[in-house]
Amino acid sequence: MRQKLILFTLLILSVNVFATQQTPDLLIIGKDTIFLADFPLKQLELKHKPFGENEWVSTNCWRGYVAIWRIVDDTLFLEKIIRCNRESGEENIVELFKKNNIQYQEKNGMIFANWCTLKFYKVTVYTQGHSVTVKELQSNGWEKQEKKLVLQIENGIVTRNEL
Repeated sequence: MRQKLILFTLLILSVNVFATQQTPDLLIIGKDTIFLADFPLKQLELKHKPFGENEWVSTNCWRGYVAIWRIVDDTLFLEKIIRCNRESGEENIVELFKKNNIQYQEKNGMIFANWCTLKFYKVTVYTQGHSVTVKELQSNGWEKQEKKLVLQIENGIVTRNEL
């Protein structure tokens, strides 16, 4: 019995574990749309989440929403938040900020992301002898891969843009 347990444990440990990649936020710069593998809204640690307490949606979007960000004149704005389940819907971002007692600056219906300080990297991943450039921008760059700082935002202001 002990040998079977050890064999079963080794078998379980040797299986590759796959996690579902999360639906990215979107960053719009001019005519380009970029996937963000990091979620700037999480920096606010909102007490009241977008769309309230999200019902289970899917494994690729645990947070229940996708935020749309836009850079205008080297300034980062939160443009909108939409559901990422079968129901369509858009969160009223002004009401969300009011409900969370967060001071905000609004311009053309968007919220200035002055809380956001991030560095985004273009990451090249090496797997099985091949290099692949990840299409998302990563803010938490990985140690064993090549990474290049391509976008830096400090307090909502773009201080480096090499996109």
